[in-house]
Amino acid sequence: MSIADLLSRTIGSGSGVVRPWLDAALVSPLDGFVRQPGKRFRGRLVQIAWELALPEGAQRVLPPELPQVLELVHAGSLIVDDIEDGSISRRGAPTLHSSHGVPLALNAGNALYFLPIVGLPAMGLPAEAELSIHRELARTMSRCHAGQALDIYATLDRVPLHEIPELVECIAGLKTGSLMSAAARLGAIAAGASSTVVESLGEFGGELGVCLQLLDDLSNLSGKGDPQKRHEDLRARRITWVWSFLARNQPREKVLDLRRHILEGNGTIEPTAVEIAAVLGDGPRLEVRDRLQSATLKLSNALGASVNLERLFAEVQRLETSYV
Repeated sequence: MSIADLLSRTIGSGSGVVRPWLDAALVSPLDGFVRQPGKRFRGRLVQIAWELALPEGAQRVLPPELPQVLELVHAGSLIVDDIEDGSISRRGAPTLHSSHGVPLALNAGNALYFLPIVGLPAMGLPAEAELSIHRELARTMSRCHAGQALDIYATLDRVPLHEIPELVECIAGLKTGSLMSAAARLGAIAAGASSTVVESLGEFGGELGVCLQLLDDLSNLSGKGDPQKRHEDLRARRITWVWSFLARNQPREKVLDLRRHILEGNGTIEPTAVEIAAVLGDGPRLEVRDRLQSATLKLSNALGASVNLERLFAEVQRLETSYV
């Protein structure tokens, strides 16, 4: 399911005059971006959820385009998120707006919220499943936008300390948890699973997404994820898992002091970042690990032991260690 194919399904083949311009303005920039290496776990989660949810004895095959839907929607959210955050790098390469300008990148990112849906009718899914997936994607993208609104507006200089933990949890759940939950739910819906199985897999995906966002917050502090984005959250005054953990586990005056140093740092935040990392220690990672273990146990109890479930948990462990 290429960008060019989705565009053709949307507007037709286009004339010999128009098509080269569309290729330059939309297809080429997006092709370059979506081909960049990434974890691509959302697509794999669609596949694993399908295998877990497929009724015993069923011989159906997952449409190979369905996992791509989540990856393309996610790619669109990254493009727009980079514009809103003023990021200069993504996956080790310049962000799309850095290389192609904000107007073109913004349009391209927004297009990926809708273009993948155009490919659904060609996947041969039952009509009921296709409708459910369409509704799931619409709900998911609405939730992601709500989370992004909070992420942009609810900054460290605005939010009272006692409200940070709840807001951080909500933002992670809406922005990252929603897409991961949708990946699991899409695979289960396409497999024809019961509503109970769909909900169990969706709940697990949502919690997994939150945990991975929390680990990403920590890697931004250390720079281990993407060195070029190191301390980007602190400079942008975002409330993240870092501040949530501090607010819940450190004396109020200590957290206020650290916050004041960040807000009044005049561009020099390195010493405060080092101090924050020392105060945090291993506590946040251990807390995330406990949450992941609880989520895997709950899913095991709901679905029962299986080879596919062990495969899923191995993927989760691999993802977790990739943030260390």
